[in-house]
Amino acid sequence: MQVYRFGEVVSIPLWNEKWKPDSWYNKIANNRKSDLHTLVLVDIKVKERTEENILKDKKIYEPPKFMSIQECV
Repeated sequence: MQVYRFGEVVSIPLWNEKWKPDSWYNKIANNRKSDLHTLVLVDIKVKERTEENILKDKKIYEPPKFMSIQECV
C-alpha cells in the first residue's frame, strides 16, 4: 500500500442506546468510490465514568473497553 492511495482517515466510536453516530460511514463510502484505502481507528474507553458518577462527582471508573473487529464491522 502506498501513502498517496489513502483517503480520509475515520474513527469509529463505541455507541450506546442514546448515541449512535454514523458520520464515518460516508467517509468510508467516498474513499471506496475513489478507489482509496481507508485507515480506520477503533474506539477504546479507558478511565470512563458513568453519567450517574459524573453527576454525583464520584471518581468511580468503568472497566476498560476496547472495540473488537467484530463490533467495528
